[in-house]
Parts: sequence; structure tokens; C-alpha cells
Amino acid sequence: MTTLRLHVLADERFTCTQCGRCCHDLDVRLTAAEKGRLEAARDLFPEVSEMFAGDRLARRQSGACVFLEGTRCLVHARMGLAAKPLPCRFFPYTVVRADDEVRVGLRFNCQGVLRGDGQPLSEQTAQIAGLARAYYEEREPGPAPALLSFDGRGIGVVAADLEILHAELDGVLSSPRPLAERLTIVDALVRRLGQVRLRKLEGARFAELLAVLRKHEESTPSPPRRAGWMDRLLLSLYASVCWQLVAAARGRAARAAPIRLYRMRGTLALGDAHVDLARLSRTPIGEVARSEPLLGRFARAKLFGRSYAGRPTGGLSFARGWTLLCLQLGTARLLARAHAVLREAPFAGAEDVARALHDVEDVASHRGLLDLWRVRLPLGLLDRAGVAAAIAL
Repeated sequence: MTTLRLHVLADERFTCTQCGRCCHDLDVRLTAAEKGRLEAARDLFPEVSEMFAGDRLARRQSGACVFLEGTRCLVHARMGLAAKPLPCRFFPYTVVRADDEVRVGLRFNCQGVLRGDGQPLSEQTAQIAGLARAYYEEREPGPAPALLSFDGRGIGVVAADLEILHAELDGVLSSPRPLAERLTIVDALVRRLGQVRLRKLEGARFAELLAVLRKHEESTPSPPRRAGWMDRLLLSLYASVCWQLVAAARGRAARAAPIRLYRMRGTLALGDAHVDLARLSRTPIGEVARSEPLLGRFARAKLFGRSYAGRPTGGLSFARGWTLLCLQLGTARLLARAHAVLREAPFAGAEDVARALHDVEDVASHRGLLDLWRVRLPLGLLDRAGVAAAIAL
């Protein structure tokens, strides 16, 4: 494999807190080599009766990995870090490759990521590069796509121009403006680019166009588009699937969730309690100085790492992925307010937002949320909503 050029968010931080939470959340698929290595060392783990469930690590009834003892990984303790399956060593990083450019994102169902006070990613590039190389050699061998789809019409963007696009959008998201204004500017840029014949613009001409569009949007930012019925419909459908997975809802209650969320009437189960949706609609997001940066970090890390927006293996174009990211932000806001209602708090605080981001990331990363959502609504309707969906409910 040729040399990989790694791109990380230099100001993001992560250090493992050894909380063991990921050993409950992570669905670990094994290669034949990893499975054979653990099988050969079975005598080291007399307390583990069943190591595997098909091609995955087995779980206890509690959902914990069979190798978890307290907050300690038995494989790590008895065989060393290098013996752990690659997904365990790689969490919470994500990687997406185009040509030889690799963008590194983060998963927010990790307490260390949510805290954001660990070692800067810029100091971990050698470690991440080694993991990325192992990932692409073991999990996704072969050439990376040279062209990535920008929108649903099949318009492609070469990898070099995608880096230019990311630099401009990340510049907007990292600015000191209020979060709603930053999201509105990015949304406007994505939609304007969808109206341009991108095949005719590459390299310097593409960079010049982006700079002009960004300068225009930042100097005269459009007010956030008022949420219409389509925004509310898309968000209620997406949020209902996410909510059902978090609450493990089934049957009639699951079928009623989209209608109740759209109307904001009735109740929905969350854990062992029920959330009054009318009260939820009156509960604001508070502690803005702490909660807004959390939502901003999530948006920036996902867009930068292309975890959802434009990931080639996800089957989504860049523009549709951006809309999906807006729906995830809206769902996180919704769940944060739901947690506040259950606490009988007057507003959703930073801890509620952190918990909601963990929930959204968990179901999106590991439980096939997008595939479930495809059943509910054609993905083409992602072209009909944008940043308004993030504040629709």
C-alpha cells in the first residue's frame, strides 16, 4: 500500500478513560486471523465458555463483551494490546479514504471523546496511521474510489477537490459564530454547489468558486430557513427509528412514534418511564456555553471525517449525507430534551446533550439505523430538507 496522507482535527482531543462502556456498545466483527489467534489462546481464558457468536465476539446477557472483567479487557491484560481485535483497538476513530487521502473522524458514543480533554489527535497521528493501514489491509483491501458523488444526480468530485471543500466547510464550522448560523452557512454552500456544473470546475477554479461563495454567505448570511412540513416529517421519521432503538420499543408503540413526534402529542416510552411530548416541546436546550460546543464538535467531527456526509461505503452522496447529519443533530436535540423531561428539569443541560449524542451515535454506528430508515422513506427525499431539520421539532 502506498503512503497514506492522514487528516485529523488538530484541536480535537481523546484519551481512553478505561470506563469499559465501549465493551458494551461495540459490535466486534472478527477476521479469520483474529478468530484463530483467540482460539489458540483459549487456555488463557478459563472463565470464558463461549468466545464467539458466528464471526463476532460473543456477548453476555447484559450486553457486555465476554472478555470484559469489570472495566478491564482480559485479552489486553493477558495477551497484550496488539492481540486485541482491530475494531477494539481502533475505537473510537473512524477513517474514510479517497485515493491516498485518509480522513479521521471520531465516534461520540465514547466518554473520552465526549469529554474532549485528552491528548490532541495531532499528537496521535503515528498511532492512528498504523491502525488505518491495518484497517485497509485487513478490512477494505483494494483501490479507493477516485471520484465521490456530490449529490443524487451522480456528479462526482475528485479527492483533491474534496479536500478543498472540506477545508472551507470546516473553516465555517470552527468559526466563533452561533451554531445555528454556522450550520445555515454550510447548508447554503452545499445547496449552491448542487446548482453548479462541478464537472467543469476543478483545482484552482473550484477553490476560487468556494472562496467566493463562502465570502458571500458569511458576509450576508441567510436567516435559518423556517422548518416546513417536509422537515418535520423527515425528522419525525428519522428520530422515531432512533428513539425506538434507544427505548427498545416494539409493536403498536413503535408504529405510533412517527405520528406522535410529528404532532408533538401523547407520550413515548424511554427506559422505564414515559415522556410527555407536549412538555418536551416546551423544554429548551440550556447551558448554551457548554451544550452548543458539544453539538458543534459532533457536527464538525462527522463532516470532517465523512462518517455520514459523503462516506463512499455508506451509499450516500455528500449532499444527502449532510442532510442526514442535520437529522442526527435534530434527533440529538430531541433526545436531550426528553432526558431533561424525565429528570423534571426546566431545560436540557450539557449532560443531557452528551447522553443524547451518545445515543444517536450508538444506534447510527452499530445497529443499522440507516438501513432501517430506508424502509420508512426513499433516500431521495433527503434532497428536500436541510439545516431546518435540525431545529424542526
